Amino acid sequence: MTNKSATPENAISRRHFLLSASLATTALGFEPLTGMAAPVQEPPVRADTPGKLCLWSDRPAQAWMTEALPLGNGPLGAMLFGGTEIERVQFNEISLWGGTRMAVEGLDDEGQDLGAYQAFGDILIHLGHDFSKVTDYRQELDIDRAVHQVTYESNGVRYQRTAFASHPDGVIVIQLTANKPAAYTGRVQLTDMHQARIAAAGNTLSAVGKLENGFEYEAQLMVLNENGTVAVKDDEACAKNPWDLAVPAASLAFEQCAGRAPTSSRITPSSGSARIPTPPSRNGWIPPPSRA
Repeated sequence: MTNKSATPENAISRRHFLLSASLATTALGFEPLTGMAAPVQEPPVRADTPGKLCLWSDRPAQAWMTEALPLGNGPLGAMLFGGTEIERVQFNEISLWGGTRMAVEGLDDEGQDLGAYQAFGDILIHLGHDFSKVTDYRQELDIDRAVHQVTYESNGVRYQRTAFASHPDGVIVIQLTANKPAAYTGRVQLTDMHQARIAAAGNTLSAVGKLENGFEYEAQLMVLNENGTVAVKDDEACAKNPWDLAVPAASLAFEQCAGRAPTSSRITPSSGSARIPTPPSRNGWIPPPSRA
């Protein structure tokens, strides 16, 4: 793997917290990203562009600690592996904590169980593109904009994934596009590190669970598609993965989705008025819309 630091883009706003509830949300979009204000269309920044800081590699990550690339918005964070056969996204949320969570007056540190930060779960996106057969692969993290991008070619199709964490919207967004229509067919799975119940309904996967200390939490993953279909599946078709992660039978199957590189357009999913936030420009975040 080659990693370099060189000078070289719905308001799914369900982010309110109850006293003992944690919620993490991810949006997976097979469509152009929509603007929060005026969209900023910029060509990709490569690591060798003067004045730009970028971490990049010529192959997907294998090790979480030393090779996966991070994204985050403060409370919500993720490590992206950049896979072509299966993309893995490990995510965490700041309030998922074990132990008593609160200090008890009158007890010293040794007499208290303040617990520890807990791993949350993983998202697996099954794409079926054998890495040994893809060409022109590149994975990079644009340090200036905090945008993760994967590009490669497989069977004559140029694929691109763009990911970022939106602080105003409280989500991590993963956008999939290609230079040909109906380019994506595969599965999406949501896993949980604490044996939460995984449910699938419509275009959403959710994990609802409770830690041993009684702390309740929920994670949601929503798939937004402009073309093709998204359907709930309950089978063992994608039971195996390279990391031996235990995965539920419930998943979302997407077929002949996406296409075409990003353009400015408004998304109107059949399930509601969700929109995908816009990634940050190089000069800072595009202002979010009014929440009035």
